[in-house]
This record gives sequence, C-alpha cells and structure tokens, in this order.
Amino acid sequence: MKNLAKLILVAVTLTFSNAFAASISTVKGNQVLIDNAGSSFTVGQQLMAKDANGKNRAILKITKLGKDRALAEILKGKAAVGYSIAARRPASVDGSLSTQGGMPRTLAGKKMGVMGSYLMNSMEAKFSLNGTNYTASMKGTGFGVLGYYDFPIKSNFEARGLGGVEQFVASESKPTLLCDSGTSANCNVNIMYLSMYGLLKYKFLKRATSTYWAGGGMGYLIAASKSSTVLDISQVSTNQVFTLSGGADIGMGNNRILPVSLDYSLFPSSGTVKASMITLRVGWAWGK
Repeated sequence: MKNLAKLILVAVTLTFSNAFAASISTVKGNQVLIDNAGSSFTVGQQLMAKDANGKNRAILKITKLGKDRALAEILKGKAAVGYSIAARRPASVDGSLSTQGGMPRTLAGKKMGVMGSYLMNSMEAKFSLNGTNYTASMKGTGFGVLGYYDFPIKSNFEARGLGGVEQFVASESKPTLLCDSGTSANCNVNIMYLSMYGLLKYKFLKRATSTYWAGGGMGYLIAASKSSTVLDISQVSTNQVFTLSGGADIGMGNNRILPVSLDYSLFPSSGTVKASMITLRVGWAWGK
C-alpha cells in the first residue's frame, strides 16, 4: 500500500507540474504569449523555447509580464504553440539553436553545399622562337562552381571534399609578335578544368555561431577544354596541385551555413612552366 501511495503521489506531482509548466499558448508574428509564467520571470529576461523533444528552437525576450501570463518577442529561431519555456543558458545558444560540445550542432556535424570561386591565376612559361628563349609572365582571373561535403574526423578536425569546374585564364601582351609561333603579341592560356580537391581542416577557433579553420591538401585537375598561344597544348591533360587553405563556417540559423575560404594552390613546376592560383570561395550550405 505504501508503494502504491508513492506511485500515485509521483503521478499526481508530474501531472500538476506539466499542467502548470510555462508554455507558449499563442504565436502572432514575432510575438508569443506565454501561459503559466508565474513570478519566476522578469521583464527583459531571455528565455528558450523548446519543442516536444527538448530541443532549443527559439530565443525569446519578455516584454510584458502579467499575473499568470507574459508577452515575449522572438529574437531568433521559430516558436510554435505548445513549446515549453526555460531560462536561457548562453552556452546552449547558436545558429541552429542546438549545441554539441559547446558549438553549433550544424557546425559540429556533416555539412554539404555549393561554393562559387573567384580565381587569381599566375603562370610563368618559357618558350623559344627562332632560337631565342623568351618568358611569358601571365596573369588573369577565372571563375568556378564546386559542390562540397564536410565530415568530422575528431573534435577539431574535419575532412572536406570538393568537385566542380574552374577556369585557369591568364595572359600577357608582348610588344612584338612572339607568341603563337611569332604570329601574335598576346601570350595566353585558357583551360577549363574539372576539379577535385581533398582537404584536411583544423578548427583552431570556435565561436557561438562560427568556426575558423586552417588546413591543406591536394587537388586533381582534368583539362576539359584548353587553348594557348604559349604552351604545347597537346601536353596539357591533367595536373595535380598542392593547396593551403583557411576559412570560416558561419552558422546562419535553421541548419544553414555560410562557408568562406581562401586557398593557395601551387602546380608542380617543370623546367619551362610555373603556375599557381589564389582562390576565394563563398557559398551556401546545410548542416546536420
């Protein structure tokens, strides 16, 4: 009988505690009405709205306080009727309104997205015309689009794979007809690459809604189309590059991420050609 009485008491306690827990009863625009607010809250206090699974979904700020109800403003995230209310703990607030190891959950897990590239290309090519040796110091810019995928290895390490298309465009105007076997003053190279990269990222700085990283790896470039007034174009097919990279992954909320990176890629040099690329990448991604 004593055990039965204890069970009944626990059930009743849980029932009444749930019945009188603070929760959202109305959502209108960026305002919510909280029932059973009681006297434990104050005007200006920030709260967390939690779904049925206990996950943080919105940050609220109390603007008016009544006897049993409170009016609050939605500062970040999305709120819905029935969400429970709890005091905000700053360590648990981030772009996805859910954390993992003190950082945004979307930034700690797998990520995938698309990045646009702006390439600053440089090539130095030696060539010979009528027994005289010349050098073309060419520079130019190109564009690219790549998809990418990040997956965690350890707490501070991630692997990134990228694949897409990129332009290597560079030129130099000579004062005389030296290029294209002495028929053009424009020394140039124009290659469209099918590019694939593999990078290892080290996250050296973690903030509430972003991580900053540095890393490196390699790329494998396949020439899909090509033309040049300097190079023996029949020798241009595939290239490997060594890449140093740094960047940031910025949480935008609702599992969205803004990835930014700056890469320096160096082509293995030969006796006649040296080339490199500096690439700025900005994109849009999703985490989970």
